[in-house]
Amino acid sequence: MTLILIVLGVLCTPAFGLTTADVWINNGNALAAQGKYDEAIQDYNKAIEINPQQLSAIEKAASSKLKSRSRIRRAPSGGLSLKESL
Repeated sequence: MTLILIVLGVLCTPAFGLTTADVWINNGNALAAQGKYDEAIQDYNKAIEINPQQLSAIEKAASSKLKSRSRIRRAPSGGLSLKESL
């Protein structure tokens, strides 16, 4: 009986926690939409740990990494300029 409960607990864990790759990707998407690219990258990396073949997580992590390194700011002339923050 105890073994059955343990197995059911393990099988049901993805339904109750952030343990599926899709959930981490969705959370990362929400963070990226808010401009929180570094936090989004962490969530995408968790999705990749769960499912290394999850191509959308890899693509989104790379895109967020690029966005986190590039900052758009107002130039003194009032135009936009791109500043690389390496």
